Amino acid sequence: MKLSPPANQITLQPASLPIMRRNISHFLLLCVCVVLMGCKERKRVSADYEIIQPQSVLMEPGKLSSSLYYRGEKVWNDVWSGSDKTCHDGVFVFTGLVPGTHGYYDYERSPQVFAIRGSGPPVMISERIFNQMLDGNMGYRAHTLTNNANGLKVEFSSKGDGTLTNFDISWPQIYSWLKEAETSAPTLIVTGLGNYFILTPTNSPAY
Repeated sequence: MKLSPPANQITLQPASLPIMRRNISHFLLLCVCVVLMGCKERKRVSADYEIIQPQSVLMEPGKLSSSLYYRGEKVWNDVWSGSDKTCHDGVFVFTGLVPGTHGYYDYERSPQVFAIRGSGPPVMISERIFNQMLDGNMGYRAHTLTNNANGLKVEFSSKGDGTLTNFDISWPQIYSWLKEAETSAPTLIVTGLGNYFILTPTNSPAY
């Protein structure tokens, strides 16, 4: 006698197995995506500063922008370079994009060098280092930022022919520039992407 399966039992047909495998694969991929969406790459700069970069699950060229956090609060949206080697006595120096006044980054003038103490606002110190206004005839961008024995080494590249110009700046210089920005109250540049001060070249008018 041939027994029939119980009424509540489902008999899988061979043709349905590939569909089930595909559905399981899609489900597992979704689970992985959900996990990765919450992943972030963190780089500790000091006890107070941390650079955080979100991780994308999309196979896209390039990386998402890194943001600077001070004691867990975001203080700058886009950091290009900077590390524990460019942080000293509560001051962090980094390169990043310059926010424009219309809700976009000013890529023509970016990146530039910023210094920040505490929660900021950051101070753009490129013009003081180069001793030339960014809006002058010769445009320049920050190329590299490294540490040396007495402070930092900044390399700028010309927008015209790519000529590289190097400057060595000491930590006492940087501290004095930040103190100047805090006490002389230069114009605060207010944008939707972040607020910052600009230290103009020596003997140059403020913005």
